[in-house]
Amino acid sequence: MTTKHPLENICKEVGKKLINMYHHKNSERLIFPKKRRDNKVRVSEQEARFIFASIISADGMDWYAVEVPTQLRYSDFSTDPRVYVKNNSKKGRSGAIDLSLFNEEDLFNKDDKMNPTINVEFKEGNCDIKNIKKDILKLVAEPSDGLLFHLLESMNKGTLINTSGKNQGVLDKYKVILNSKVNYCDDDGDTKKNLFSEVWANCNKDNEDFEKNILFSICIIKKKLLLMKPFSRSSFSDIDFFNLDLDKDLNGWTKIVL
Repeated sequence: MTTKHPLENICKEVGKKLINMYHHKNSERLIFPKKRRDNKVRVSEQEARFIFASIISADGMDWYAVEVPTQLRYSDFSTDPRVYVKNNSKKGRSGAIDLSLFNEEDLFNKDDKMNPTINVEFKEGNCDIKNIKKDILKLVAEPSDGLLFHLLESMNKGTLINTSGKNQGVLDKYKVILNSKVNYCDDDGDTKKNLFSEVWANCNKDNEDFEKNILFSICIIKKKLLLMKPFSRSSFSDIDFFNLDLDKDLNGWTKIVL
């Protein structure tokens, strides 16, 4: 991935700061607020996004922007998502990327359009599959590398993978989403159901030399744990990609105790 520093190192630093904040060992001025009702700490994706941006700024890395309009247009995020490939399509509307990174030399192209090198989406908690799907769709369809930074306050036996068969774990949901279909409107205006793998191929076909990757990064605060694994186009054919046993078989996941 094209950053001045490895994206994995940035995730590690973000995870450290979030965990230190939670356990009151941080030197940051940023704190987790408390809920009015029960006075418990409220963990949200906003703290992760703020820290990520502060690390980029402090180290003079890439340029960045927040709430960046997508290059493609989308509709029906909350029900049955649809992506429009034709850039001049009047259907749908631009989505928003939580945070995008830019290399200075590639900040503007010949058309004076901003070209992100990496799009970052932040999630918190074991949220509804529809909530995760819209963000993964944007990371898959947009012509840039991607990062999904997923923050969990705690974890039990079924948080990542739920053996009940109901696909309620975070990794279960990733797997279901990336093996599902989505409405895809091509250059001719025809709409059809395409697998996520087909959307990946079609939306990134204009740059054959670009080897797109999406980094999945899960930070579990109470466990002081960070998990990371890069996903590429070839990963679609690996049906076991999201399998993980923290004690016996990491299956290619990087496990870091922070």
